[in-house]
Amino acid sequence: MNKYLAEISNQSSTSFWKKVPFSWYLLLFLLATGIVFWLLKPPAAEAGSSVVFLYRFVQKFVWITAAIVLAFSFLSVLITWLLFFNKKNSGNIKAQLDGGDDNRIKMHLQSSMKPVGGFIKLRFVFANQHASQILLLEPIPDPKSEKGFTTYLLKTALPNITEYDLEKLVFYFSDFLQFFRFPLSLDKKHLIVQTPEKKDWQNPQIRPQKTQSETEKVYSNRKSAGDLLHFKQYESNDDIRRIVWPLYAKTGELVVRQPEIHSQYASDALIYASFYNKLSIEEGTHLSLKMLDFYKNIVYTSFKKLKDDDEFAIYLTTDQNSKVPIPSENEVKDHIANCEWQRTRSLKQIGKKDNISLLIVSSLDDPDEIAELAQNESIGMEILFVPLSEAFSKPSKKAWISWIFTHQKNNQYVWDLLRWRSNPMRQQILENESRIQHILSLRKSSLLAS
Repeated sequence: MNKYLAEISNQSSTSFWKKVPFSWYLLLFLLATGIVFWLLKPPAAEAGSSVVFLYRFVQKFVWITAAIVLAFSFLSVLITWLLFFNKKNSGNIKAQLDGGDDNRIKMHLQSSMKPVGGFIKLRFVFANQHASQILLLEPIPDPKSEKGFTTYLLKTALPNITEYDLEKLVFYFSDFLQFFRFPLSLDKKHLIVQTPEKKDWQNPQIRPQKTQSETEKVYSNRKSAGDLLHFKQYESNDDIRRIVWPLYAKTGELVVRQPEIHSQYASDALIYASFYNKLSIEEGTHLSLKMLDFYKNIVYTSFKKLKDDDEFAIYLTTDQNSKVPIPSENEVKDHIANCEWQRTRSLKQIGKKDNISLLIVSSLDDPDEIAELAQNESIGMEILFVPLSEAFSKPSKKAWISWIFTHQKNNQYVWDLLRWRSNPMRQQILENESRIQHILSLRKSSLLAS
């Protein structure tokens, strides 16, 4: 799991600063208070006058106010932390995690009480002591929650689309000014899946193939693969009654109309996604993971859009699926999340190509094998090509300016683009993309993801 957590900010959960019970806000507050106290130092030339009295009165007021604020902040956090600590030791604290849509997790927490006017924050700690960013816990109404439990909705925002082995939850109790933060960990074994998300791009149009098993008829006949109402050049064995004479009068070419054939079993469409890595890019690197996440999102988006059309049953399978094609959306998301680039099963190993309605390939696939499939029009599948170079979008001028003057790692688009342009595999990937695009440009049934 290390390779998927390498890009998490504040990686190690055992670092010193994560255990310090105060924040930089406290140091800034003390520094500002000291500066104000020094500026209110009474003038030496007017010792004993009313002006000196006024200066000292304001000094005491600032000192007492600062002390009250610090004492209230500290005690509100300490008391809440001690109550939580005692309940944890007595076994009266339970945390339940439920998966949700859009990579959101519902957490049901027993005996949660935040400091007066303060906050409770959470950090996920995974295997090998890697940790997520700190998340703010905000309660939401949940009529299904058990008595004594508070429900929180969390956006995981983990770095890569894959599975993560959760080991513990670290709660941070913070005051209203966020001066103090007292951590308290709670062991929790759980599997968190960062699933792909639907992106905006063109809607692929595909044709259904036959059902997986011809045991159930559909209510209305649908077109089978290869039975298109397209025109084709006249051949000697074609029926002359199918010649389109109006087109002949305009162009002087003999073309015939292909007949439309309906099948009462043509109700299923199978999507096949290839994760083959012909170029053998190193797995686990930032380049590889970035392209893999981009590809996973496109694969899921294709399935989701066609599924939402509800025209016919949509199934998905990949070169890493040893079971039957997957129809369930949640199962598809989990399966895609677990897929990785592989070097053992290429497009040549695809079985029953006639059953595939949509084949999804990437910049890492073998152009020669794609060309072989593209030339075989009798298969009747659409081919969707995903150029992985599109994973590194061009940052805006504002992002470039922000990166130049701040150099913050939060300017992720700029860092990603710089890594991509300086990567030694970039030229090889672009050349492979160009070859695949040229091959598919000669084929009618091909799509380009963008």
